[in-house]
Amino acid sequence: MAGFGLIHGLAFASALSNMNLGATTLALSILGFNIGIELMQLFIIAITIPWLILLSKTDIYKWFRIAVATLAAIAASAWIMERSTAKENLITDFITSVYPYALWGVIALAVLSITAYIWHFFAFKSKLFKIV
Repeated sequence: MAGFGLIHGLAFASALSNMNLGATTLALSILGFNIGIELMQLFIIAITIPWLILLSKTDIYKWFRIAVATLAAIAASAWIMERSTAKENLITDFITSVYPYALWGVIALAVLSITAYIWHFFAFKSKLFKIV
C-alpha cells in the first residue's frame, strides 16, 4: 500500500512543482497527500474485509471473487488505454459516474454477505438434519 501512495505522491509532487512552493511547503503537502491516501486505503479495507470474510464462508464466494476480479481487470485495462491514448473511454466515464455511489456498493456487499451466510448456514443445518 505504501508504494501506491508513494507513486500518487510523486504524481502530486509534479503537479505541485509548477506552483513554485517552498521546499518545506512542498514536502508537507506531499506528506499530507500520502498520509491521506494511506488512511483512505485503510478505511476502505476496514469497511470491506469483514464482509468479504463472512462471504468467504459461503458457496458463492468463488463466483463473487471471479466476477469482481473480472470487473477489476476491465477497469484496469480501460485506465491503461485512457492513459496510453490520452482519450477517455466509455468504461472510465462509467466508473467516474458511479463513484459517488461507492457507499451503496459497500452496503450491497454487506447485504449480500449476510444473506449468503444465513442461506449457507440454514442449508448446512438442513443437510445435518437429513443425515440424522
